[in-house]
Amino acid sequence: DSDSAITDANAADSIAFATLTLLNAQPGDVLALAGAVPGITASFAGNVLTLTGTATRAAYETAIEAVRFSAAASTPGVQRQVQVVVSDGAALSAPAVAVINVTATNDAPVNSVPGAQVT
Repeated sequence: DSDSAITDANAADSIAFATLTLLNAQPGDVLALAGAVPGITASFAGNVLTLTGTATRAAYETAIEAVRFSAAASTPGVQRQVQVVVSDGAALSAPAVAVINVTATNDAPVNSVPGAQVT
């Protein structure tokens, strides 16, 4: 997939880390790595998903493709922007920006019965 292709001008085959930043995050937005990619670990703090571990460009491409977005609240029409930056340990890439279109969901109603009452 050319959308996640990583190129390196100095021909280094290994990447040291990548950051994926939600530029216009809403409360409850989360980025997460779905599944495991050998040699790469993920952590999410604030609005930033950080992928770390020296691995091949192909492994980082796979990891970036495996990133999933979730939102605690459906906010239809509010696009999210994700900025992606990778580093081979010597230099940072130019940022690439992806857009996520958020679609409203019609959640089933929830009926909460109060707990036992004491008189």
